[in-house]
Amino acid sequence: MSALTGIVLRLADDGGEIDPETGHGPEWGKAAPIALLVIVLLGVALVFLLKSMNTQLRRVPASFDSAAGSGGGTGGQDAVTIHTDDLEAPTAGPPPARPTPPHPGDAPPGR
Repeated sequence: MSALTGIVLRLADDGGEIDPETGHGPEWGKAAPIALLVIVLLGVALVFLLKSMNTQLRRVPASFDSAAGSGGGTGGQDAVTIHTDDLEAPTAGPPPARPTPPHPGDAPPGR
């Protein structure tokens, strides 16, 4: 047996509380019911999430190319028209001033 193996075995010894028949310690199996509950709850949440996503995806039209006039897949809702005639074009000008970064020797304010 090498020296490293001996050190690892001595560090891994927990005082002889391991059952020689099963090889399990006193804390073995205590987390199993809680872990099972968490996994079941995650599964139930996943089922509801997939059901909701399928419902939402059924409402999406098959194509967005010609939404006006086709009426297919919109669920009876009218297409929204945005009028851009009333919008103003952005004015060209200098960009807003950027704050200057502090110098390394400056103390923070208030100190």
